[in-house]
Amino acid sequence: MSLEQNGWDEALLSELRSMGRVEERDPFGLVVYLDKGEGMPVVEVLMTPDDWSDMLAIHGWDSARLAQMVGQNVKETSTRRLFCHNYVLEQWDEVAYREWVTQNPGVEQRRAAER
Repeated sequence: MSLEQNGWDEALLSELRSMGRVEERDPFGLVVYLDKGEGMPVVEVLMTPDDWSDMLAIHGWDSARLAQMVGQNVKETSTRRLFCHNYVLEQWDEVAYREWVTQNPGVEQRRAAER
């Protein structure tokens, strides 16, 4: 199944694909392989298509504008992981993400099941 068939927004995918290869992350989210000519660094965008829809609705942005903002975050992140938390995309390092997963057992599986 394609990313679009799995519910991902076309504007978001277009923005991320302009930076490199985009694949789904297991159990949820997207992985962007940045084409910077230096070994293709990876950025994980940890959100679901439903998170995307919620961010659009809550913030009142259009899809293209939010996609540009996400793209800018992907370009600027130093942690290699962006996480949708409280309807905002935040930079989280491995320690912060694992701590959140520990405090919210089963959340990765639940979010993956929501797809």
